[in-house]
Amino acid sequence: MKKFTILAIPAVILAFIFAGTQFTSPENPAFTKPVSVNEDRTEIQSPQDVTNWTTEGYQVKLNNKPFFAKGMGYQPVPVGSHPNDYPNGDYFMKEYSNIYEPDIKKMRDMGVNAIKIYSWYPDKDHNDFLNKCYNGGNKPIYVAVGYFMPPGTIIGEFDAKLKLFKQLAESTKNHPAIMGYMLGNENVGGDVNNSAFWTNYNKIAAALKSIAPNKLTFTGLVDDGMASVKAGNNYMVNLDVWGINVFRGKTLGNFYSTYQSASKKPCFITELGFPATVRENGVPKMMPDNADDVGEYAEDVLNEIHNNSSDDEPDDPIAGVFWFMFCDEWWKQECPACYGSPCACSKSTHDFTKDNYTDNFPGKYWDEEWFGLYTADRQPRAAVNVIKELWGH
Repeated sequence: MKKFTILAIPAVILAFIFAGTQFTSPENPAFTKPVSVNEDRTEIQSPQDVTNWTTEGYQVKLNNKPFFAKGMGYQPVPVGSHPNDYPNGDYFMKEYSNIYEPDIKKMRDMGVNAIKIYSWYPDKDHNDFLNKCYNGGNKPIYVAVGYFMPPGTIIGEFDAKLKLFKQLAESTKNHPAIMGYMLGNENVGGDVNNSAFWTNYNKIAAALKSIAPNKLTFTGLVDDGMASVKAGNNYMVNLDVWGINVFRGKTLGNFYSTYQSASKKPCFITELGFPATVRENGVPKMMPDNADDVGEYAEDVLNEIHNNSSDDEPDDPIAGVFWFMFCDEWWKQECPACYGSPCACSKSTHDFTKDNYTDNFPGKYWDEEWFGLYTADRQPRAAVNVIKELWGH
């Protein structure tokens, strides 16, 4: 069992869910062979590395060695922009390197070894971003990428989604930074007991494995008490890892034992985090002491997760966790996300909804725009140091 002991340091988090967002993509994939580069932009004159990802029991393996994902959710939509606006959340093309280059450095300094991206254009060139993540094999950050596939589309738009995922795999399969593909996010919806849904879902996973057999396939399910995992087990033979978004608080309680009863595949916790807010007269504001309470929650839950990790204890179920998220997202609680509740309805302001109470967060409210480890202008909150102490050694 992993044991981590660190000083109690403040903390915070970040969030991102592409609900209601429309991602579009041109049709023709394009891929340029990646060039390994260091962060100082010098090229590495060596053969292209190969990264082979496999699973064995509850373990994820990289080149036959157990791997634990110290992951980060990352989709850096700038203030004033929205995923419905071009480039539709895809800030991973070279023209946006001024955004992602300093962010990658911050993540590497924290000890992050994996990034989860919800969606990008399957046919655009992302090699500069991937090269910066891989860094010539020097403290590489591996990348899992998905494509927008909301509830209903896996049946209603199956052919189109299958084509886009095939393009995604074809355009990235040879890059050593790529660890695998997430099959959309929180997209089971009301189809948990629908055999047609699971059949199509597995067909997408099968297509990805056919094109990129040495990369992982995984989900981003809601935490529904393992209903989706149990329903999908017999169908998802081409799925490598069950990924589940878990927001239970500073402890995940019986999550580990109930998962082990439900599946023998490895488990990624694909979202985990806390908003850095407290409410004053019903309006969110920044938590005092740089969101130290979030840092304490982060320390507790990450230590618990590491104590249930499979990289050094093969019988434990957790193969990685992806923090939710790297930075605040000011677009999230914009109309129509307010659903009739009072909010400013602007992608240029820090908005909120009135009725979203939860005991699972230190500030007690699900303030979607405030989950960042960093603020939108990249000021670190307390949880940055907590994660650096846990992961940076």
